[in-house]
Amino acid sequence: MCAVPQRSPKEKRQETPDVQTEESPLFKLRQMDTIDRYNHQYFNLIRCVIDTGIVKSDEHGTMVKSLFSSSNMHFNLRTSELPLLNFHCYDVWYCIKELLWVANGCRNPMIHQKKTMDAENSNNLQKISKKVGYTYWKKDDLEDLIRLIKADPNSHRLIICGWNVKDVPLTFVLPCDILCQFNVTNGTLSCLVYECSSNLYIEVPFKVALFSLLTYMIAHVCHLDVGEFIYSVGDIYFNEEQHDLLNDELRKKSRFPKLKIKKQIQRIVDFKFEDFLLDF
Repeated sequence: MCAVPQRSPKEKRQETPDVQTEESPLFKLRQMDTIDRYNHQYFNLIRCVIDTGIVKSDEHGTMVKSLFSSSNMHFNLRTSELPLLNFHCYDVWYCIKELLWVANGCRNPMIHQKKTMDAENSNNLQKISKKVGYTYWKKDDLEDLIRLIKADPNSHRLIICGWNVKDVPLTFVLPCDILCQFNVTNGTLSCLVYECSSNLYIEVPFKVALFSLLTYMIAHVCHLDVGEFIYSVGDIYFNEEQHDLLNDELRKKSRFPKLKIKKQIQRIVDFKFEDFLLDF
């Protein structure tokens, strides 16, 4: 047998290219794994999409700058803080109303438009097929999830799926949040959401706040502590007219407000708007 020549550790290091330097936007994006109490992760994501995104036309013919990324944002919910990335104090109440609307299983988009404001273009709601209806989770999906968390918290099936595959060809507006998975470890509830695409300026902050709040609500009715929220997006993009708005966001810095649920609530459908208190 021929002996394989051994190379020194120094030679091996020289042959290994360092593709993620500290100046690389990708390197900075990976730093989002660090859980922080401010919007640093959001800022890093904005810079990464601006610096490395690809200009293209989306499915509606709108020019966008897009980045296909597998990086995650982690938000520590153990501190009872609600991660509001670019919201003003009054914007979060629209998010709460949206979540209460979903939790109560309302399927009529016209009722939703009267009660609250959707993060999506409201005109799109008019185009939804009457046959299919508004394809968000059903009320039963959320209640079934909570029952399973209580009965078998170690289950790997603590999942809500936003897509009904057989209805996709019939649906005009598909929900971007494809998968929402929960995990219970040592009495602590965490949540991971995967979206196929998300608008960096509008949808990312909205969905981070919405699903973080949902995690708090489910932990509350299941008598669990709250862990972390993990947000993952496939295609992150922004429209041309949002470029300056995103640059403005980079100049802001605000601490996340404290969230308090005022009273003990037993069922997810029993939450009311006035049950939440935010301390800015």
